[in-house]
Formats: sequence, structure tokens, C-alpha cells
Amino acid sequence: MSEDAAAAGAREDLYQAATRNYGRILDRLAAGYEMDADKRHDLRQEIHFQLWKSLARFDGRCSLKTWTLRVAHNTAVSHVAREHRWGALGESGTGGTDRRGSR
Repeated sequence: MSEDAAAAGAREDLYQAATRNYGRILDRLAAGYEMDADKRHDLRQEIHFQLWKSLARFDGRCSLKTWTLRVAHNTAVSHVAREHRWGALGESGTGGTDRRGSR
């Protein structure tokens, strides 16, 4: 087995352990940051994607739980900031309509 394949297998094992052990916590965290069901679903997907990507850098200096929750928190904060920016753009009139929906 090559070094890359071994690293990919280790990352997959870590991801599986994180989602098995902390998946419900991740769901609750997403629900705490996003009330809209569709956006919450998108946020959960983004959390899982960012977690999977980040595990390539996981070096064990903290627990897997700490790492998982920090990635989830940072992803959720970025989500809220992005949604806030988009909301502000829509209300400012840049979308071509005013607040009443008129042009």
C-alpha cells in the first residue's frame, strides 16, 4: 500500500470515527446556527466536507472530539457571516429590487 493510500485510509477511518461518535453533536450545532431547514441541511453538508478535508492535517495534538467541534464551529461561523453578507446585499437594493419587491 502506498503512503498516499495509507494516509487516505487513515483520514477515512478518522472521519468515520468522528461522524459515528459526534454526528449528533454536529447536527445540534448546525441547528443552533441555522433555523431554516434547507440552509441547515447545506450547513451540515459543509461541516462534513470541511471536516473530511481537515482530517488530512489532524496530527493528534488535540482530541478528535476537539478537532471535530472546532472545525464545525468555524464552518458554522463562516456560514452565518456569508448568509449575513448575502442578506445585507439583498436589502441594500443591489439585487435590483427595493424592500417591497418593486423595481
